[in-house]
Amino acid sequence: EEEAWQANPHQVNHLLDRGLRAISAARQSLRDTWGGYYEKIAGVGRSPSIDVPSFISDRAREATVTRLLHAVMTSAPYTIALAGHSAVHASGNHFNQSYSHWLHEVLGPPLAAVGVQLVTRNHAMGGLGSIHRSACFATSYGADLDAILWDYGMTGGASSEIDYFFRQAMQQPRRPLLVAFQPATGRRGRAIDFSAYKFDDLNKIGGVFGMLGFYERAGYHTAYVVGGREESLRSDGFVTSSVAQAATLPPGLRFLSCIAENGQVLSQDCSTYKYDCACSETVPKCGGQASWHPGWRTHRLRGHMAGAMFLDMLESALTLFQAEVHTQPLPLDNALWHISDDLAKLERAAGAILINTTTPCYGAANLQLLGCSVSYHCATEFLPSVGATIESLVVAPEKEKGWQLDTEWRDKTRECPLSGQTNVRGFYRSQDESALTLRLEGMHAGVIVLAPWGVSACMINWGQSSFPTSVVKGKNVSHPPNAKLWLDGSPISAIDRGPAYSSIAQVQHKWSSSAVELRLVQTQSCPLSHVLWR
Repeated sequence: EEEAWQANPHQVNHLLDRGLRAISAARQSLRDTWGGYYEKIAGVGRSPSIDVPSFISDRAREATVTRLLHAVMTSAPYTIALAGHSAVHASGNHFNQSYSHWLHEVLGPPLAAVGVQLVTRNHAMGGLGSIHRSACFATSYGADLDAILWDYGMTGGASSEIDYFFRQAMQQPRRPLLVAFQPATGRRGRAIDFSAYKFDDLNKIGGVFGMLGFYERAGYHTAYVVGGREESLRSDGFVTSSVAQAATLPPGLRFLSCIAENGQVLSQDCSTYKYDCACSETVPKCGGQASWHPGWRTHRLRGHMAGAMFLDMLESALTLFQAEVHTQPLPLDNALWHISDDLAKLERAAGAILINTTTPCYGAANLQLLGCSVSYHCATEFLPSVGATIESLVVAPEKEKGWQLDTEWRDKTRECPLSGQTNVRGFYRSQDESALTLRLEGMHAGVIVLAPWGVSACMINWGQSSFPTSVVKGKNVSHPPNAKLWLDGSPISAIDRGPAYSSIAQVQHKWSSSAVELRLVQTQSCPLSHVLWR
């Protein structure tokens, strides 16, 4: 019988040598890119500080090292997803210039050297907050995550939305590490209040930083990347003043900041060289090149920071493995790489957080209605995603002639083929009063939400009366009943609704099966982007 590689000293030493050499090469590449700024890219702290680009607690670090060793020992993939708005998605840039790409550039080769595939998902979406993704978490980001990186500061930075997002993340089977990006200075130039990380009074918690501190104290693992540090370039003398002077700087720092410490703009070259994205040979500029979107150089900065944090923990994992090989017989002690105990601890920590009704999520009526601590099955036509689409639920596609999938957003991606962008909002639209019949697997509580996220002034109302009037672009908009719904042949009616989505129903039903058929007829068309059920 062939000996497993994990028990073969020659094979283990060869693998560890290959991995540590790949880490050394990754670090050298970072040094070549950032020069004297390297420590402010690659440094990893154990406690919050403005002086480090990222930090992770000892407990979270140890658990991540264990999980990385588990991936090495089992040759399992290590999966990271990035969640956020258009600036994260990389609007204005090529898709492979996003900071998910730069993160992968740092971490992917060293993991591959030890037989681990790094899966990096850029599933950010521009123009919307985070609720439509959070409610549809497993479908949008994946139930297989080892880490989820949040950067919704521009569109979903309310504490209630942050809390809802991370509550959904910590319910996923692999209990991913919760990582947040946030610039060292906010949108109005205020520095991060690191004391928020230590607040015990939930009424004082503000933003993602405070929420992460609360989760960490409750026993759930978190980490933090101070994603934008261009302002520190000014005091360190790494600003660009001209094209000629930029050539004297390390490659990563060129044209990253052209503002002196006193606020003086030294050159317009940073704007000139901010983007490097063409749609085609005849269309030299990609859409989304706006002042509020970072260029590819800033994406590289942020991606390298995050990648360096994970690289540091991978190095610790392989160094630990190497030390054990020199002193203990193989195979590696199970206690060093089995993750079942850590998953059990995280499950208990998540359980304690989920039953806490005093956190910011419970201060938002719409999120309370959805359920701050419950997860849904979900299908959506918003891409990219990893789960079910609405189209995949249709019982008899050949008979649903009155309903069509609106592919306008998908078609637009072809207008800029070289960018590789995948930011797609898809909708099912009714052309008449034809029925759309969907098969929903796993129904157990009888809660259904049909949503037209991303379409203002539109609500799918299958209730008995009009929703309250809302104001859209200065005009009052009414929301009378516009749909009829049947579940397994019986008509059902909505019980409530909340801002940003439409009707929600709690159905009293004795479930003979976990699969049900939902039949929707609209009297006035309102696009359908998400179907949620539990």
